[in-house]
Amino acid sequence: MGKALPLPQVECAFLLNISHIVEEMLYNIVADYCRRFNVSITDEYDRIVFCGYDSFIHGDKGQTTMGANGTIHVQILDPWLLELEANPLVCQMFATIMAHEMVHVAQALTGREGLKLRIPYDKNDANEEYFFDPAEMEAYLLENLYMSKYGTHLKEYGKDL
Repeated sequence: MGKALPLPQVECAFLLNISHIVEEMLYNIVADYCRRFNVSITDEYDRIVFCGYDSFIHGDKGQTTMGANGTIHVQILDPWLLELEANPLVCQMFATIMAHEMVHVAQALTGREGLKLRIPYDKNDANEEYFFDPAEMEAYLLENLYMSKYGTHLKEYGKDL
């Protein structure tokens, strides 16, 4: 693959032991993202923390925030904390949410702000403002591609538990 990607330290807190799968998926997504958009990782962040949670936060299934302390925080709705049946649909949903949030991590690591498209929208409508945000448009565009390319192990993990 060439020179190793200089990813910050990655930590995970999920009910299932999926740290190795999350780290591999993140590495692959960030590497693809850097190649695809011809960008590099900056040294602004030195730690990425992924954690699962067990309730909807304002209807969100995932959220990525950048801390002032050099840490990127990623929260993902963990289906196993919700005691959902680990069927193919639930596992695919989890992998898709993870891929979406990993695009936001790649954006933060590289300083890229997303797709620069001019699509008219109602700036007084919070829903439209969210969906037409350049970072969100890019994350929604890439989530299924990245889930299908790099989320295979995550989709399979936990099905037989």
